[in-house]
Amino acid sequence: MQININRLDLFLGICGIMLRNRWVWFLYGIGTLILFAISSFGSDEAPNMARYFMLFASCALAAGVFLIIVLILQGILAVIVVGHQPGILGEHEYLIEEEGLRERTSANDTLHRWPSISYVSTGNVRSYIGTGGAGAHIIPARCFSSYDEPMQFDVVKAEWQEKKRV
Repeated sequence: MQININRLDLFLGICGIMLRNRWVWFLYGIGTLILFAISSFGSDEAPNMARYFMLFASCALAAGVFLIIVLILQGILAVIVVGHQPGILGEHEYLIEEEGLRERTSANDTLHRWPSISYVSTGNVRSYIGTGGAGAHIIPARCFSSYDEPMQFDVVKAEWQEKKRV
């Protein structure tokens, strides 16, 4: 399969990967609770459930806006820093082999063995193949010729799940 990754794909892929990270949501919850604690315990008003609910909702909204700003800045920074490295942007070729998933670019030829693949995720907008740590291959939906073609990654997923156990 041949795909072409541009800067927008990299940006949206990184934001998508970060939104799938449990730590991002954990920190969002902690941030919301800290904002709630700071805002509610310094008030002289009588405790009221409606007031606490509205205060908590506004703290969750503020933490969400902060999270979105951080994700956008991180995505922009990653595109600037990582986007200049050879083999990140441009043409990629993926081949399913017996040993694993092979990725070829103008800069490298890498074989990701099945046990080293951490996850395979298919979606309507983009698919991800996790290669350990925070690394992942991003495959945009526009690279597929039909709506059903991303489901071929179910073959990759099944192969990965079978070979990972070995």
